Amino acid sequence: MTPPALKSLCDLVEQRTGYPVVVTADDEQATSIKMRSASKEAPVHSILIHPRHQESATYLVALQLAGLLFKWADPAGVRDFVENPEKAEYIRRKIAQKVERKGTPAPNAAKYSDMLVTGLLQQLNSTPLELLSGRWFFNEYPRHREEQARYVGAYLRGTSEVLSPKVRETCPEEIYSKSFAINAAYAAAWCDLIGSKVALIPYEAVGALTQGRKLANLLDGIEPFSPTAYSGAVDAWGEELGMSDWYRWNLRPS
Repeated sequence: MTPPALKSLCDLVEQRTGYPVVVTADDEQATSIKMRSASKEAPVHSILIHPRHQESATYLVALQLAGLLFKWADPAGVRDFVENPEKAEYIRRKIAQKVERKGTPAPNAAKYSDMLVTGLLQQLNSTPLELLSGRWFFNEYPRHREEQARYVGAYLRGTSEVLSPKVRETCPEEIYSKSFAINAAYAAAWCDLIGSKVALIPYEAVGALTQGRKLANLLDGIEPFSPTAYSGAVDAWGEELGMSDWYRWNLRPS
């Protein structure tokens, strides 16, 4: 049986986008959840969730649905985040060279660099949207706050692993500092939402919360589902992190 929160969100997404939502369990996908936004060629919003995340399924699906509402809020069309190939490849080469100088064979360095740059771009694209969506869901659906807290708590415990000396030693500073700031912003935004500072302790302990706090504060005052909420949040973070030229927006008809 579909929880009432998801039923109302699915109805709202279909009402505002003109396309239905289909949620399917998929035990073969590598990630916890995957969403494909509808288009004229594929006229359905498809959400795949791995069954092992059943405990947090309502919240995970709700995040995707809220994200769709943010992405489809602009009357001008849907803005798709894509990397700027020239800049991204330049960064990949630069990172690969640094990794090679530490003794990693060139092919492995190139693969590692590609993983780091692609991952950081994904962080920039997804984290502001997740925080905006999570904050909206927290306020609109208070009965699901316990489930939300379980998921976010587990997520924050996982991201705090980047504080380990091994990760810091192997990851080039240009990537590490930006990714670290995004993780700190996630922790700061969540702590602000629930009125607790527990998740900030690991970041405060290493004196690295300042930029994360700046990023989190950039989301304050953004109106849910306003036309530029999603792209504006990403652009604000991109500017703060010095990544504005790493990506661009492709506009497609909604």
